[in-house]
Parts: sequence; C-alpha cells; structure tokens
Amino acid sequence: MCLDYEVSAVNEPDWTKCTTILVAEAKQAIDEFGQAHKDEICSFFAFSVDCLDGVAFVCLDTLSNSLHHAKRHESRRSQELGAILNREYGWKNARQKINSERITAFIAQTGDFKYNELATLNFPEWEEYFGSDLPDDPDPSGHVVVVLWNAIQELVADEAFKKLKCASPFRLGFEIIGDAVEGLMVTRIQNWPPDDGLL
Repeated sequence: MCLDYEVSAVNEPDWTKCTTILVAEAKQAIDEFGQAHKDEICSFFAFSVDCLDGVAFVCLDTLSNSLHHAKRHESRRSQELGAILNREYGWKNARQKINSERITAFIAQTGDFKYNELATLNFPEWEEYFGSDLPDDPDPSGHVVVVLWNAIQELVADEAFKKLKCASPFRLGFEIIGDAVEGLMVTRIQNWPPDDGLL
C-alpha cells in the first residue's frame, strides 16, 4: 500500500527584498549616527542576525571600545593559555586549545560593540521560514549569509560609511546569533592605512 503525504510548502522569503530593506535601514542608521556622533571614531560596522527570531541588528563599534575589549581579552586569554599549556600534560591538546578562542585586535561578538542595536529590523517571514521543517543540507541559513554579504557590498559601493569618522582600518562584517562555529566574521576592510611603499 502506498500512502501520499501532503507536504506543507513554506513560503521562501524574498531575499532580494530583504537585502534592499537592510541597506536602506543601515544607511539611515549610519546617517543619523554620523550626525549625532561626529567625533566618535568608528572601527567596525556589522549586522547581527537571529534567523529563528527573524531579527537583524545594525551595529557599530568605536575604536576606543574595541581596543579596551581586545586588550582585556588578550590579557585574560594569555593567562588562561599559560595555565593550560604549562600543566604536565598540557601539550596533549595544545593545538586545539590555541585555536579554540583566538586573540584578535577587535571584539569577537557584536554584543560587546558600543552601539550594538543602532537599528533593529524585524523579518517575520524569516521566523516562519527557519521555524519550519527545513532540510539541514544544504544549510538554509546560507540565504541569509548571501543577503548580508550583498548588503555590505551595496553599502560599500554607495559609500555609506563616508559619513562616519572611520578608524584605519575600518572593518565590516556580520554574525549569525547562535552560530558558535563562525561568530563575528570580517567580510570587508575599508580605510586602509597608507602602505608607505611596503607593498
């Protein structure tokens, strides 16, 4: 006996429209921030997204806040690693321990950004889409990664960050909340310092 099961189709969000909304809202947030905080030196712009809750945040960090957190993280991580690696059998998992939480010159998550909710955008269609029974392979959150990538490319092409006082270098990227494997990813770097003939 063969049974036919009715599969309920989930409406896939209009990813191009999502990109357009993100770009428009980010531009407005950047413009407003630039007018209100003319002296703040910005070091990192990022989108932070929770696919399951259908929410995206526009985030900005300042150079002073970034360096403060990075310095504190480096000090803590250096002490932790010293204690772990110098144990009698610390060598056994040394490579894994060194790579598990890398030291960087910028904050590793947008939650520590000085302005981590500059703008909040709701995408209820994401909540419905990602809350349904989607296959794990290919990973459906790849759609959001493409949306975020394209939004950042458009913001760069439109010179949206010219209205900010940007550090050199100025990083751009995104994070997907709950994605512990990737965390905050740098996807572009702008405002490079002069190479003084080194390159």
